[in-house]
Amino acid sequence: MNFKDYKNKFQNVEDLLVSTFGRKRLEETAFPVYYNKFPPASYLGWSRVETAQKLLSGIHGRTALDFGAGLGAMLPYLASHYDKVVALDLDPEITRLMKKELNLTSVEVVKNINESKIKSNFDVIVALDVLEHVIDLPEVYELFNSVTPNKGVWIISGPTENFLYKFARRITNTSGEGHVRNIYDVFNEIPKDMICEKIYRLPWGIPLFLIGRFKKIA
Repeated sequence: MNFKDYKNKFQNVEDLLVSTFGRKRLEETAFPVYYNKFPPASYLGWSRVETAQKLLSGIHGRTALDFGAGLGAMLPYLASHYDKVVALDLDPEITRLMKKELNLTSVEVVKNINESKIKSNFDVIVALDVLEHVIDLPEVYELFNSVTPNKGVWIISGPTENFLYKFARRITNTSGEGHVRNIYDVFNEIPKDMICEKIYRLPWGIPLFLIGRFKKIA
């Protein structure tokens, strides 16, 4: 499946999402970006998803965790590449609706990792545009590390918060509300046993967002 077809899976649920949850509640899911009527803004959002999939190409394993799954933009890809997928979000009702609409029967949606039926480690952890919101980042990294086996992979993205990013945010009428750090801070706090393998600057090499792949070397 090409990425255009992948993205189109999400287009038919916009009205359902708005009528069920309201736009205000959807703000924390990156809904204003993925469904933005200004094409460059929408492109920027989906480019992170496409790049995350590129970074996962060739990464084998059985289990995956989508941390801060939100609208589930990564879930169809993860469900088609890994046997067991857990989608964790503080507002799991939104993710559960997307799971139903996308027919992702193999995905488990939880609010807390302790709720998961999967007690094994995760070969892949994805955290797209979420860790900039987390107050106690070391605690989250401790959790990630505790469930990541040797050679396990993390895919992490977030905003640079530089002047170009803030200018783009004004143009696209999106909010950076709730950000307590930028992606440089997020990367700097990653545990030393997670080795950086690749970082992309998005879009087109312009550093509005960074997305990286990190592998655990015990």
